Amino acid sequence: MKAGLKALTEAMPVITTSQFEAIRDSLKVITDKLPPGNDLTLNAERFAELLAEKSAESAEKSAEYNGETLSARQKQILKCMEIGMEYSTDEIAAKIGLKGPRTRQLLNELIELGVLACTAATKNRRYIRLK
Repeated sequence: MKAGLKALTEAMPVITTSQFEAIRDSLKVITDKLPPGNDLTLNAERFAELLAEKSAESAEKSAEYNGETLSARQKQILKCMEIGMEYSTDEIAAKIGLKGPRTRQLLNELIELGVLACTAATKNRRYIRLK
């Protein structure tokens, strides 16, 4: 099993630029209060570097949709959906190989982008590809 900051960043989910900037700014506030050369300061700086690398990698894997970026998983969802057809979370999850909660999160992100619509608030919810 991997240990340390590298393992932590590899296990992290893809984050948005604003989330990355918030984390980086928080680390800066913390490390600015520590004495120079402190192990925690150095680890926080290295963590910020690794976080920036991970953010750059995820940006490379993204596509743009109406000015918004789509992740590889979001693109995968769109590829398996036909325009105008209704799909349940379980159907999409089975097609892309993810569990329901993560699939639902991705579907909701696509709804926010205006790519998908849904038929119900919670129970018997179906997703429809619009574009």
